[in-house]
Amino acid sequence: MPCVGRQMQRVMLASAMGLASACDRPDAVVTGPDAVARGDAETVRDGGDPARPDARVDGGRAPRPDGHLPADGAPADGEARSDALPTRDLDPPQVDARAPADGAVAPADGAVAMADGRAGADAQPDGTAAPDGQALADAAVPDAGPVPWRMPLRARCEPGYEDPVDRAVMADVALVEASGLVPSPTQPEVLWLHNDSGDAARLFAARTDGTQLGRVFLRDVVARDWEDLAAAPCPDGTGPCLYIGDIGNNRHNRRDLAVYVVPEPAVDPARPFGEVFAASFARYPFRYPQGGNPDAEALVVAPDGSTFYVFEKIDWDQARIWRHPGPLVPDVEVELVELHPFPSQGSLSPGGRQITGADLHPSGTRLVIRVYSGVYEYRFDRAGGLDRLDLAEVIEVLRGPESEPQGEAVAYDHEGTGLYTISEDAGGRGGRVLHHYPCRPGP
Repeated sequence: MPCVGRQMQRVMLASAMGLASACDRPDAVVTGPDAVARGDAETVRDGGDPARPDARVDGGRAPRPDGHLPADGAPADGEARSDALPTRDLDPPQVDARAPADGAVAPADGAVAMADGRAGADAQPDGTAAPDGQALADAAVPDAGPVPWRMPLRARCEPGYEDPVDRAVMADVALVEASGLVPSPTQPEVLWLHNDSGDAARLFAARTDGTQLGRVFLRDVVARDWEDLAAAPCPDGTGPCLYIGDIGNNRHNRRDLAVYVVPEPAVDPARPFGEVFAASFARYPFRYPQGGNPDAEALVVAPDGSTFYVFEKIDWDQARIWRHPGPLVPDVEVELVELHPFPSQGSLSPGGRQITGADLHPSGTRLVIRVYSGVYEYRFDRAGGLDRLDLAEVIEVLRGPESEPQGEAVAYDHEGTGLYTISEDAGGRGGRVLHHYPCRPGP
């Protein structure tokens, strides 16, 4: 049984002073030489592939194609951000799993709702650290029964989307290069985010009004170039998981590409929880076919958690897409399967068609893609249409927005009918603005 699943679902957010992983396999957690070291400094957003016609690779601190320069004072190779690691010691709480597996029934009086709607009688009412040191529980619950956990049903926007509005200013000052964004699939007011390369291996939890909730670290992991974030069932269906794409490859020389999978922590949007370690997670390494080594910044996961897809970042008339062949087995490197290429969207300005983020609607019939010059939605006649994305109907959501010159993150909102985007900051400052694109009213 993979680490993410029935073993992992017994794991809570663990002690920052070294509680052992709940995974039985000693290699379930991949270690790195420095938990917060910057492995592959992001210096050039070239988006090319040496084998492609538009290839251009520059290892210096040159401007990105969109004109973005690395910020003065940004961490150099091998350096880390100064606000690196948690300082709190947290012990795992006891969890009760007496509620229905589908999470449809509200918890009894006095019980605490887990992130998937189940009840934990012994957890703290606020879901955060108790005076005796209890901690946040994972959203997955032990012994939930044979029914796989499923993504919640979400509506779709048919008329199209309105222009974006400023939804919030993100309060966490350490969130300066938001590259991954996904709403919690189980907690309506909670967002998960991460920075681009150069940061510690950590996820940020925030409310949709921008309030900082906390940071969850992956112990002994080097975040080489985290680029995108997705939510889906854990690979064995035992609960909700967050999928982190360590897939950035600006210099086309990486041999350690992988997706990390973490059970979604249960947090209370009314109470910040500080900084903690995720005691358990799994790593799914991959390589490209035919010895290729392209750059990629967009990741989506199938609604059933059975596979993931990676999108090429290239300024060309077509982009490639790859799929994990399945099944997802931790620590086993696999060769991705190349699917049919699809026409690139966006402006013809330099870098305008480079794909920097994506999100798959829980229905599996809508895909939103972010490029430097705009946001586009792909609509399928059937679920699974990613295999022939070139046949999808394409809707231009927006050119820009101009307020997000380094926009790399996009996601459907909690209802499924709107979109979120957020930009990195060329100056390395916090206070990023979260934009929301409401669904246009129907006729």
